[in-house]
Amino acid sequence: MKAFFYTFFLQTKTDVKQMEILIVYYLVPLLFYLIMGFVFQAILPNSNETIIGTMSIFAISMGSFFGLPSSIYDYTKNTLRKSFRASSIPLWAMMFSGLLSAIVHLLITTLIIFFLSPILFDASIPSSIGTYFFTIILLLVSSCLLGTIIALFAKSSGRLALYGQVAFLPTVMLSGIMFPVSLLPQALAALANIIPGKHAMDILSNQANTFSYGYFAILIIVSLLIVYVRLRKLRYEQD
Repeated sequence: MKAFFYTFFLQTKTDVKQMEILIVYYLVPLLFYLIMGFVFQAILPNSNETIIGTMSIFAISMGSFFGLPSSIYDYTKNTLRKSFRASSIPLWAMMFSGLLSAIVHLLITTLIIFFLSPILFDASIPSSIGTYFFTIILLLVSSCLLGTIIALFAKSSGRLALYGQVAFLPTVMLSGIMFPVSLLPQALAALANIIPGKHAMDILSNQANTFSYGYFAILIIVSLLIVYVRLRKLRYEQD
């Protein structure tokens, strides 16, 4: 456990020093938030009721599917895995320290959005602060687990970017953060049910049912199992 907390501290410190990670975790999401906030305010009169939730989902999805995989991708390489074994550092400790580091950074970004929105855009504070942050944590954990899976299965940096886009673009287009899911064709509306951001949006907009919470529970459990199986395989796999 001591080794895990050390690797978590080291990973968080390393992420702060990497400009490309800071860009994906902070700069791009917050810049997009500022631009879209003023755009939504001009064209959508009721955007102040949803901007905190929609921009938080955008920031979390971007960081989870682009920033996190990039920060831990190199750990899956055979050379580094051998170095970890020689140093008695388990691969799972490196992976989950990267995951927790991403959660911390992205939580900070969502807090910035949460506190700035009422000032900049006269945004409405969620009626239930507890439900809001519980939903954010569910989305953070599930999305970061998916980002970890992307890093574990990508065979090259090119595929890493491709897998990230495959996960991120449907979140932007189908989750309801840009326009209501009800406007989508029936087939795409059905497809949207597999996207974490869609269920987070349902909860934050008070349109959720029991399935929305059950979805996150199932996704987290299945993702953990996939990560566990893949890490065991990587332990002995040769590049």
